[in-house]
Amino acid sequence: MKFRYSSIYVFCAFICILGCISLMNYLTDTEKETMERKILIDSISNGGFGEKFEKELSDHFMGREEFLALSEDIKLMKGIKNDEVQLIAYQGANVNQASGEIIEKIKASESMIEELESPVVKSEGRYEESESLAAEPEEMVEEPESVIEESEEMVEEPESVVEESEGVTDEPENKIEESEWGTLLIYNGAAIEINYFNEVAAQNYANAINAFADRFEDLEIYSLLVPTQIEFIDDEQYKSLSVPEEQTIERTNDLFSERVKTIDVLDFMKEHSDEYLFFRTDHHWTQRGAYYAFVKYAELIGEEAPRLDDYEYEITEGFLGGLYRVTLNKQIARTPDDVETFSPLTAHTLTGLNDRIGYNEGNVLVKRWLALDEKYGVFIGGDQPIVGIDTENKNGRRILVLKDSYANAFVPFLVDVAEKVIVVDPRLFDGNIQNVIMEQEITEIFFLNYALITRWDGFGHLYNQLLNKE
Repeated sequence: MKFRYSSIYVFCAFICILGCISLMNYLTDTEKETMERKILIDSISNGGFGEKFEKELSDHFMGREEFLALSEDIKLMKGIKNDEVQLIAYQGANVNQASGEIIEKIKASESMIEELESPVVKSEGRYEESESLAAEPEEMVEEPESVIEESEEMVEEPESVVEESEGVTDEPENKIEESEWGTLLIYNGAAIEINYFNEVAAQNYANAINAFADRFEDLEIYSLLVPTQIEFIDDEQYKSLSVPEEQTIERTNDLFSERVKTIDVLDFMKEHSDEYLFFRTDHHWTQRGAYYAFVKYAELIGEEAPRLDDYEYEITEGFLGGLYRVTLNKQIARTPDDVETFSPLTAHTLTGLNDRIGYNEGNVLVKRWLALDEKYGVFIGGDQPIVGIDTENKNGRRILVLKDSYANAFVPFLVDVAEKVIVVDPRLFDGNIQNVIMEQEITEIFFLNYALITRWDGFGHLYNQLLNKE
């Protein structure tokens, strides 16, 4: 009896000691974790402390990376090689990232940057963003035993989605079931998102943009759906795991009204597929990839895009992006990304236009972000509710960009063809978009999102909310 109780005491003591060590490890961790601690501290007053604390502690559990590494080593012993193709289910896809987490990361990043270098000048804002949406943080889920030979069911899913969507009418349900889950293909040293298509979500997305076109009859309306890396791999066996994005984009574009001008970039990007168009460890495109999309947009509006060699060019090495952080996959860690930046030729000023987050660096390339893990934030300072860019151009073109994070790498190129650019992220912004359009004298609205938004109804719903807010 005494031995049994002694065993319980020893076990409880072991758990307590392990928990204390993990907590100490969390509190003494490096730069990026300092940013996360700021988020955690803020949650004491803002709510959700318990959930965030549990998430943060589990993410910094003592030996977490070593245990994940051990897991991969065990797979090797079982004959599952890291260099082989894998399928990984993960949580925290781009489309469904809600406002709270992004806002908190921006605020914490600002504080981090201020501590690293000189202080950031705060701007006076006029538009306020929502604090109501709760975020679902990116977190690693249990990796399925999913080398490619074991993934037959996943191969069938995209085909069935498309086949079942043929009979969808022009009046879909207002809301479809949302999902935060995605599937990654680990292939050739890269983590690549698998595309799934839902006709109802595509119809809702198109309906929302058509509603903008109907409401603002005097404005030009543009739409760009960006293809992703899965469309550019050579091996048809693995590419077939995904619904073809060419089909996804065409079918979505067909749902737009005649007022919406679509920008088709896939074929032109494929002409440059041997260049560095997409990150290997992150789900975004590079700024080089965004440039080739910008060339097609410039053609459409009658402008000549500068040559790529005309821009001031810099490169920063050692970027391990978001898809690495949710997988900690050894294969993609062996080939970190480079972040290329191309500076606009036109003088300009970037200004934050919201009250809660005043991030004002002046330049659309906020290079302080390159000192952090989330280096993609170099482009316009990352996802923010609303920012404005004033340029020295006097051509009268005043663009409102409504977007996801893919637009961030694209927006710097607009500096050379526009007088003013306003960038709004509907996941964060809760102001009155009609006031923005009137006050900023907008002449065109540019919707830019990546093609995977047709997996579910996130952005269609957000755009409808944005348009209908009083």
